[in-house]
Amino acid sequence: MAFNKYQHVDPLEIRPRFRVLAQADDQDLMKQVWKKAQEEPSVYPVKTYGTHLDIYMKKEEQSFFSPVLHLNFDQTMGDSEDDTMVRCLIGPKQSNWVIFVFIYGFLSVVGTFAGIYGLVQYYQFDNHTPWLWTFPISAIIIATIYTMVKMGQRAKQDQTIHLVRFLYYSLEGFEYERRME
Repeated sequence: MAFNKYQHVDPLEIRPRFRVLAQADDQDLMKQVWKKAQEEPSVYPVKTYGTHLDIYMKKEEQSFFSPVLHLNFDQTMGDSEDDTMVRCLIGPKQSNWVIFVFIYGFLSVVGTFAGIYGLVQYYQFDNHTPWLWTFPISAIIIATIYTMVKMGQRAKQDQTIHLVRFLYYSLEGFEYERRME
């Protein structure tokens, strides 16, 4: 699901990204989005640091695969001094993302090294060892987890679209345009 009309659809993308260039000061823009998020009953904002803002769905609507809209407001040195580049990332909660990255990394390392050990045992000693099965088993587990993530992402697609629509709703008072990544 590509949110930028300039990009092709990437079937492997788990965390879609897009950019919006707004003609406003970064602090004013962030305050506007914060204010609109506090007024909107279906979302709630969390300011994590400086110019970074996270927009979550309400607790009642959240599940493990619910998306979070991560916004970074960066002052640009373009045509106007007041231009702000809003970098948007839609993905799972950071804690959920860390779980997936850890599982992928762990299975990759264990599968690779145990598989190499099994291949050495097989070629050097002509010994059929169960270590040979770690290559395909880890690949199957990684593919299964990836498929599960994509199914969860598709199930929560309406929440993702809601967050993107909320962002555009909160930028209504400013002049903005989408940018290529």
